[in-house]
Amino acid sequence: MSQSTHLSRPVLFSARALFRFLLISQMALVVLLWSFGVTWRDGRAVTMLVLALLVGTMIGEAIRRRFRFGRRVLIAGLSISVSIAAVLAWQVTRIHQHRMIVSRIEQSGGSVLYYVTDQGSLDIPKNDTAWVQVNGAYHMPVWLLNFIGKDAFASVRILDLSRSTYPDTNMDDLAHLGTVHDLHLGKRQATSVGLAKLMSLSINDLWICDSRVSTTDVDHLKTLKQLHTLVFLRSQVAPESLRDLQTELPNCQVCF
Repeated sequence: MSQSTHLSRPVLFSARALFRFLLISQMALVVLLWSFGVTWRDGRAVTMLVLALLVGTMIGEAIRRRFRFGRRVLIAGLSISVSIAAVLAWQVTRIHQHRMIVSRIEQSGGSVLYYVTDQGSLDIPKNDTAWVQVNGAYHMPVWLLNFIGKDAFASVRILDLSRSTYPDTNMDDLAHLGTVHDLHLGKRQATSVGLAKLMSLSINDLWICDSRVSTTDVDHLKTLKQLHTLVFLRSQVAPESLRDLQTELPNCQVCF
């Protein structure tokens, strides 16, 4: 009698092994994130997302056994869930950083107005059923804007630091706010240190109030090629510096 030998191709990654690896890696990630969450300001939020994925994996496995579909289908569904969770985690982190900066600005005496308008006015109506325009592009109901937060949808229309104590050394933190249409600086921010940090920001209009602007400060402003308007309000600037500034910023209207 002859015995037939069946040769099978080696399986590098079986569905069961991949599922177990996914489950163990999620558990390890939860422990790791929770341990670092005390010092990492966004650790708790991301940990909860990963924990939700872990619970979803276990529930998905129970559903898989109940309805008898393959682990490959389950892994594909989890992969889609991970992608969605990654986007949500990035959005949560962005909004958290945004609100941290806004809180510091308001504590220092500054103010932030978002690009949310009601027939051209920046005052948001108190009626939750009303609709407002966001970023000059699309409309949404007031209740949704208040429920999730203006910072999740709208860009900053006016950021006024002119009378605040916000330090010039922290000016680069404003990059977390995204595009700022109008930025108003006072004497505490319009320094050589503060103006040098404006290179990392996205600004349309810049107002410099109650400050003495030196030639070195003007050199920092020459790098802001994206500016539409630059206004010096109650600020002392040498005339030759203004001429040089207008030459370097041909697309910007320099007002004094």
